[in-house]
Amino acid sequence: KKDPSLYEIQDDEGTTFKLKNSEFSKISSNIDCSSGDLLTLEDLNQQTLLHNVRKRFQSQKIYSSIGTPILIAVNPYKKYNIYDSYMKARFATATRENLSIITPHIFKTAEISFRNLLETGKSQNIIITGESGAGKTESTKFILDYIASREKKSLSASSSGERLEEDQAKMDTLEKRILLANPVLEAFGNAKTVRNDNSSRFGKYIEIYFGGASELQRRKLIIKGARINNYLLENSRIDGQAGNERNYHIFYNLLAKSKENLEFAQRYKLEFLKTYNCVNTLNENHDLWNAKKLEFENLMENFDALEFTKSEVYDIFRIISGIMNLSNIEIIAAKNNASDIQENDQFFEHCLELFGLSKKVLKNLICFKSIKDPMTQKFIEIPVSQDQAKINRNTVSKMIYSQMFDWLIFKVNMSISGNDIQSNDVKNTLFY
Repeated sequence: KKDPSLYEIQDDEGTTFKLKNSEFSKISSNIDCSSGDLLTLEDLNQQTLLHNVRKRFQSQKIYSSIGTPILIAVNPYKKYNIYDSYMKARFATATRENLSIITPHIFKTAEISFRNLLETGKSQNIIITGESGAGKTESTKFILDYIASREKKSLSASSSGERLEEDQAKMDTLEKRILLANPVLEAFGNAKTVRNDNSSRFGKYIEIYFGGASELQRRKLIIKGARINNYLLENSRIDGQAGNERNYHIFYNLLAKSKENLEFAQRYKLEFLKTYNCVNTLNENHDLWNAKKLEFENLMENFDALEFTKSEVYDIFRIISGIMNLSNIEIIAAKNNASDIQENDQFFEHCLELFGLSKKVLKNLICFKSIKDPMTQKFIEIPVSQDQAKINRNTVSKMIYSQMFDWLIFKVNMSISGNDIQSNDVKNTLFY
């Protein structure tokens, strides 16, 4: 017998569920979904907002807005041809009046921010937020790319002759580095999750500095540098991942390289398809390893463009491979509830070489804890159990990776900071 107080609903995938009358809101079937600005809806509430965004998405319109300042993006998980130079020109050349009524787009948000920067000389902020897989990383790339191309137009319109060529050449180098900083950090801070193949596992605050912000120079803003601040790196991923998730991309990039290059594998003590405890889902998936190999090649080019030295890249790879070997060190129980390293453990020996540590130092980090004697002010080494030693081993891995990641941010900032940033320079800020 049907309950008249319940509605039976079927979604697009054929799943049926029931809602109480009090939980159900009817939406007119002739609601106008042509406008990208949701503020133009006659009756704006949660139901009509979601319905409008859904209908627009089904029409391959992935952007909607709530007035001018808020942009809603729905990730289509496929490429749309709406980010080319024609689309950039469309927003860059629009009048202020036309820009306010033109269709919502990530470029429109970037253009409004850039124009406010030009017209007011005051710093602007763009906040990008959303759940995992929503498209925050890609949106950031689109904004950076647009601002870089928009700056060229601003520069060309206000400079000429040798000065233009000089400014253009300087800007091109810095602009390239800023754009390449993102994929480098993705290699070390992004990972595959159950919801997203390239999920950012850390927060990022990007500041782009523009010079020439005085009243006379305001129409000629040049990118003078950038700075990236990171926070909340998910270092728990270092010592293990759940289900079909993976560790950070860089681990697989190195394994893909070791698969095809024996010399590389021997140098970094790696063995392709070896079961490393900190690296999940290893298999013979050729598409995966081909993709990771290509990522590795691109990463090497980006390192070079960002002026990383060969020695610095070598040290980075030693740390990553050292962490993989560290995760496989076999810890055994010893007398008196102590712990020890299995004798002749090859992974332990690899770690000593890769990290440049002595046996005593690495063993003490894993199998002992240090306590400071309040009387003598000296540190005393106390043995720990097998279970605690495993925790110590994983903690060391996470600590090493976190410090390396902080250094990586520092090194990238050195490359993109520029040399002549002044206190009165204005900035566009991306925060996600």
